[in-house]
Order: sequence, then C-alpha cells, then structure tokens
Amino acid sequence: DSDMALTFHDTSYARIQRLLDIQFHQKCLTEASERLQAANRAMKLRIEGARTESDSAQRKLNQTRQMSQKILKISRESQADLEAIRSALCDEADEWQEQLDKRHQIL
Repeated sequence: DSDMALTFHDTSYARIQRLLDIQFHQKCLTEASERLQAANRAMKLRIEGARTESDSAQRKLNQTRQMSQKILKISRESQADLEAIRSALCDEADEWQEQLDKRHQIL
C-alpha cells in the first residue's frame, strides 16, 4: 500500500515537474516570439525608411535629369544662336570686303 502511495507520489511529482517544464518553455517561447515581433516591427520601420529615402533619391534624380535636359536644350539653342550671329558677321564682313575691293579697283 505504501509502495503504491510512493509510486503515485512520484508520478504526481513527475507530472507536476513536466507541467512546470512545459510552462517554462512556453514562457521562453512567448518571450522569444515577442522579441521576434519587436525585431520585425523595427525591420519594417527601417525598410519603410529606406523606401522613403529611395523614393526621395529617385525624385531628385528625375529632377536632375529634367534640369540637365533643359540645360542641354538651352545650350543647343545658344549654340544655334551663336552660329547664326557668326554667320551674319561673316556675311557682313564679306560685304565690307567686297566694298573695299571695289573702292581699291576704283582708286
């Protein structure tokens, strides 16, 4: 009878110990899960920040490209204007030269 009581006591103690072990492991898993969730939230914030920075950089790049295209267009227009002025000056110089040549022929 006492052997049976000891066996029952040992079995109960073993069950209680197992329950305590399970509780401890559940607590550890819960804490680990909470840490992972916090790390996941932090990572999402970092990713969102990086995405925002990337979007901002892309907008700046697009603005720079647009400005570069405008500058190139102005540069081409200016080059065309300069070429027209040079051509007009050359034509005018040719006319002056022709007039000088005619005057020298007369003299």
